[in-house]
Amino acid sequence: MSSTKNDLDALLNLDGERVILDELYWVKFEVHHVTPTDRIPHGIRYSLSLHRPGGPRILGFDNAHGIPLAGSPYKYAGRVISFDHEHVYTGRPNPSAVHYEFNSPGELVADFWKAVDAALLKEIPS
Repeated sequence: MSSTKNDLDALLNLDGERVILDELYWVKFEVHHVTPTDRIPHGIRYSLSLHRPGGPRILGFDNAHGIPLAGSPYKYAGRVISFDHEHVYTGRPNPSAVHYEFNSPGELVADFWKAVDAALLKEIPS
């Protein structure tokens, strides 16, 4: 079995999981295998998120909606929409989204945990 297949199975097995971190913060995984489309060419609908105590999302990776990519300075230029994106940690709930380059299920999970670690270092005083 290939590494990518193992990574996909591992990601799909995270669906519905909630993991409590540092007794207060928590992460949530929603992952579904879907028919590939133009919007979801890899066939994985996902939402991985970090939440503060009480529930507000402060970081997330998902493809639930499209976001415009930074583009042309021309007013009427065509817009490219990205569905894979990251809600980057800013210290405020529901941060704005930026494009995320989805390369593989394993890389998505690694990038998510890296972002969670960085956010928690800023959130939790040492």
